[in-house]
Amino acid sequence: MHKIRVDIHIGVVVSSHAWVDGEGELYEEEIALGPIKMAAVRISGNEPVPPSNGELAEMFEPTILRLAKPVRDPGGVRRAVFRLQFETPEEAAAMYQDEAQRILDRSGGAVRIEVEPCAPPSPIALAAAAPPPGGEAYVQPSSLVQADDPAIAAAAREAIGEETEAWKAAKRLERWTHERIRTKSLGVVFASAKETLETREGDCTEHAALLVALCRAAGLPARAAAGLIYSEAIDGFGYHMWAEVYLDGWRDLDATRPGDPVDAMRIQLGASALEDARFASDLSVNLLKYLGRFSIEALQAER
Repeated sequence: MHKIRVDIHIGVVVSSHAWVDGEGELYEEEIALGPIKMAAVRISGNEPVPPSNGELAEMFEPTILRLAKPVRDPGGVRRAVFRLQFETPEEAAAMYQDEAQRILDRSGGAVRIEVEPCAPPSPIALAAAAPPPGGEAYVQPSSLVQADDPAIAAAAREAIGEETEAWKAAKRLERWTHERIRTKSLGVVFASAKETLETREGDCTEHAALLVALCRAAGLPARAAAGLIYSEAIDGFGYHMWAEVYLDGWRDLDATRPGDPVDAMRIQLGASALEDARFASDLSVNLLKYLGRFSIEALQAER
């Protein structure tokens, strides 16, 4: 039996150990990604059985960040203030901020942030929506968000109907996506927007990819936001992905937990245009490098 170690550096180190026999056949493999430990062992038997939602939830249990005092009805929180304690000052200095998430102060490895998602300050015509300077990637299709696919374009037209105001159109797309994906499943591994439109199942990543594609098909600059969201179901913050549209700044949309605006019980760590060449690096920089490296304290939660 031979042991093989592989370290992959993608902004964070992903380490794997594999045991192979003399014929090169894999016997066992272990992968460590921050606090997540995964193991695969070769067994005999019938066709593999896909893991259940419960089994997948158990695997992600180590990544959940819990608060000292639970927050009830997080979907009703409109403004929140959090204190994040990172392991290093450098991690704290890199904390993300935009129109909905403002850094109030930093001290060493601690950051205090205010989260208050909001609609654009004034109406914008759907036909006038445009990306920020240098943001052409936010309106273009990719292999993950096929905004130029006829079925995606038809779905966007169906969802928007006769609406001509950009933010109202975006909210219609958010609601349509929420209702379209009927099976909320953790068992889907980052399906594309077109696949999700057809299968109507997936978790937050599928909701986000489909919503981004629909927005772009409708002429709305859009990207995916990566971070954490508080859920009563897990009694803490879990890693999450949602969508944003650019309308006089970036505005949050969340097809898994829609609201007008979306709730403030979320912390954004970064964003991605979901481009083919950059998606993996965006994910590693925005999410993976923070796994297990900070804690959260909720200071305020206003309704």
